[in-house]
Amino acid sequence: MSICKNDPVRFILASVLVLLLLSAMPAAMPGLTGTSGLRFVINDSSLMAVPAELQNGCSMVPVQHFSQVTGAAYAQLPSNTVSLTKGNMTLNLTPGSLYLVSTDGSQTMPASPYIKDGLTYVPLRCLCEKLGIAVQWNAETRVISLTSEDSRDGMSAKALLSKASAAAASRTACKVTSRSHSRIFQSDGAILSDLTIDAQEWIRQHPYAVYLDQQTRDNQTGLATRHQFIVTDKHIFSKTGESSWLASASGVNGLMAHRDEIAAKSPEDPAALSEARPVCLFGDDAIYEGKPCYVIKQYDSPAVFQQNLQAFLPLLDDTAAGEDAQTLIRGMTFQSFRTIYIEKGTYHQAGSVIFEEIAIHAPSQDTPYARFHIESSHHYSDAGFYAPEGVPGL
Repeated sequence: MSICKNDPVRFILASVLVLLLLSAMPAAMPGLTGTSGLRFVINDSSLMAVPAELQNGCSMVPVQHFSQVTGAAYAQLPSNTVSLTKGNMTLNLTPGSLYLVSTDGSQTMPASPYIKDGLTYVPLRCLCEKLGIAVQWNAETRVISLTSEDSRDGMSAKALLSKASAAAASRTACKVTSRSHSRIFQSDGAILSDLTIDAQEWIRQHPYAVYLDQQTRDNQTGLATRHQFIVTDKHIFSKTGESSWLASASGVNGLMAHRDEIAAKSPEDPAALSEARPVCLFGDDAIYEGKPCYVIKQYDSPAVFQQNLQAFLPLLDDTAAGEDAQTLIRGMTFQSFRTIYIEKGTYHQAGSVIFEEIAIHAPSQDTPYARFHIESSHHYSDAGFYAPEGVPGL
C-alpha cells in the first residue's frame, strides 16, 4: 500500500499489513571504532542517524543512507555494481573491488565496498569528496556536517511538500501502481523470505475508500498468490486467492473506529533539529515518468516509527491483538529512506522510490532476530475509483 506520510491513519494501516504478512571518508574519522553510528547535519537544520562501520581505517555506510545524506541518486547495476549520480558526476563501484570508475576517470579507493545483511556498504569520505561535498567531522558530538542546496524556485523542501500535500488533498481519486522487493534476514544473514509484490491501488477521498490488488511471488519457491484489500472509514476486508472476503483481524476494525481521533493529532515541525523528526533535502531535478519533477529526499528515523506506534497501540482491540502482538510491535524498529518526485506546475506527487528497514527484536535481546529490507517504487496517476463488484464495505 502506498503511504502518505502526512496521514497517520494510512501509516497505521501499512503497519498492520506488516503484521498480516508476518502471520501469513579516506582516513577514519577520529573516535569511530568498530561497528557504531554517525549523525549528519544537513544544511545546518536536519539531524539524522546513520549506521557505520570501520574497515581498513575508513568509515563505511550503507549506500541507501549515503544517497539520502548527500542527495546523490543511486541505482543497482548487474554484478552488484552500484551507480551514484549527483549533478554531472557519476560513480560506479563494485563490492570487493577497490576501483572507483567515475565520469572523469578511475581511481583506487582506500577500502572496497562490501555487502552485509543485504546492504552494500561504501566508503564515506572519498565518495563525498569525489562528488564535491565538503565533509566536516566533530569528534566530540560524533556529527558530520554536509552542505546541499536548500531551495527550489524560492521554496524550502518543507514548503514544497506542504504545497504537494495541498494538491493531493484536492485530488478526489487517483491510482497508484507499485512494485516492491521484500527480503527477511535472520541475524546470521540467512534469507528467510524473498518476495516480489506487484500492486495496483485505487484511492477515493470522499467517502474514503481504498481497493488494493496485490500479486505476490515467492522468489524462493516460485509460488504466486493474489491478495486483495478493501479499506473504508470503518473497516478493512481481505481476500486471498479465490477464497471469500474476510473482515481483518489484528484489531484493525476496532482501530478504524478511532480514525478521526488519530487523524486529528498534529505532527511536530518536520524541520526541527531532532533525530526523532523526518529529514527533507533536495536532490537534482529530474524527468520522472516523462514529467519534469522536483526531487526531495526524506528520512524517517526509528523514533518516528515508535512515536506513531505509541499513539495507536492503546486503541487496538485487546481481544484481537493480544499480548503477543503488542510485544511484537513494541519490539520493532523501523527506518525509511524515500525519494519523492513532485510534478512541476501541478505539485502532484508523480512517484517515489523507497527503501525501508524493519528490525524485530525478541524481548530482552539486544540484536534483532529478524530484519526486513524492502525496496519499492510507486507511480501516481489521476484515475476514477475502481473496485470489483460485490466487495464488502462499499
